[in-house]
Amino acid sequence: SARRPGRRWRLPRRLSAVTRARLLTALSDFAETRVDFDRAESASIESVAICRALGSRFDLMRALQMRIGVVSRQAKFDQARILGEEWLSIARELGSRRYEAIALWWLGNASMRLRDFERAAVLHDESVRLTPPEEIGTRISAKFMQAQARWWWQRDGAIALVRYAEALGHYRETGFEFGSATVLHSMGDVHLYLNELDIARRCFSESLTLLHRQGARQRMVWALAGLAAVSAAERQTVRALTLWAAADLLRALVNSLNVSMSHDAYVSLINTARSALAPQTLTAAIAAGQAMSLDQIVAFALAD
Repeated sequence: SARRPGRRWRLPRRLSAVTRARLLTALSDFAETRVDFDRAESASIESVAICRALGSRFDLMRALQMRIGVVSRQAKFDQARILGEEWLSIARELGSRRYEAIALWWLGNASMRLRDFERAAVLHDESVRLTPPEEIGTRISAKFMQAQARWWWQRDGAIALVRYAEALGHYRETGFEFGSATVLHSMGDVHLYLNELDIARRCFSESLTLLHRQGARQRMVWALAGLAAVSAAERQTVRALTLWAAADLLRALVNSLNVSMSHDAYVSLINTARSALAPQTLTAAIAAGQAMSLDQIVAFALAD
């Protein structure tokens, strides 16, 4: 049942330490899905501490996985990398290739967010190599991240788009709309970089549509920002600033961080558009974006 506003989740007092740690790990995961980030934070910290004290290595790997997810959402990627190294060391000690591959995935993600693209590519290459062929979904995710790392490192759009298309096909086939939306956003970034603006707009628009249907409002901010950047590149300056203001409003409402890899490129395009507008026009565009409801924002963003 839905959690009542203000009600706190509590664990029974009479639990063994290892059972408490496992329940806290599960609680952290559940709290993340319910957007209760404070609870996810406290549960993941306590779970890791208990597992370290007990020396329970396998349980510590699971707790570290949840903890890395929490700190990554907070854009604390240096901390995520340290935790990932601990996890990787345990996985290798236990001889678990599966968990080693997952740890490498997280380490690669942290390295990419820290702009160490060459190291990220190497880590994701190793993650793909270790992921069992029968784990198709995990392997597709690893190859998608591998393609992202190599795109940011080498800027080879043709290769990136082939890998992205493979991931998108899998996610469409399995009905994983959030995965499809994530890949479409990455495809939009490549097409924006290549100045293929019509294709970029279609990618960001479909990503936004899927995320809106899923209620993934934090990621919707990224799609809106991508569409604003496309409008700015097309010199539709008023539309660009209206969309950017709407994205800023939604970002504040849902506590979404600017962790999209292309955020700096978006900001550069938006600043150019901003400088082309008269102060009164700029003020009106921003006010229009900030006055919209969520449904109005989506309708405006998807309008031709």
